Amino acid sequence: MALTVNAQKQVLRQETPAAFIHLIEMEIASEPEPFRVTDDSVDRVHKGETFKAIPFEIKLSSENVDFLPTSIFQMDNVSREIAQILIEANPFSPIKCNLTVLSSLEPDEVQRKESFFLKSGRIAEGKVRCSISYNDTMNNRFPNSTMNTVDFKAIG
Repeated sequence: MALTVNAQKQVLRQETPAAFIHLIEMEIASEPEPFRVTDDSVDRVHKGETFKAIPFEIKLSSENVDFLPTSIFQMDNVSREIAQILIEANPFSPIKCNLTVLSSLEPDEVQRKESFFLKSGRIAEGKVRCSISYNDTMNNRFPNSTMNTVDFKAIG
């Protein structure tokens, strides 16, 4: 899913009064309700759900081809219970996260939605860090045995 036209304009402007607000809803198997956080400085209500203001950061992988692509989700200032849940994330029991991006100028309009999984959690430098797994279609092997150029107008 691409950014909305309004979001693209805000990103491409040299100066903008808008800030992007990131909301993450974590679906944790052992919990009855999703854990909801925002990188905003205050708790935020979106579509009737409250997202707690807990600092987090998503570090995308380097584009250097010499290294395996690895993206990291990092969270600071969390309770021991939440830290323990995140540390227990692993490839066999990942935590599904739904990311919603809002604009501070139009907080009711969703600018982008993505899903990813947290796995391989650990504590480092006082912060909880998890590697991120997501559906990366650009790095998947192409199923050449099923390719039909008629289906791909740009090729055929």
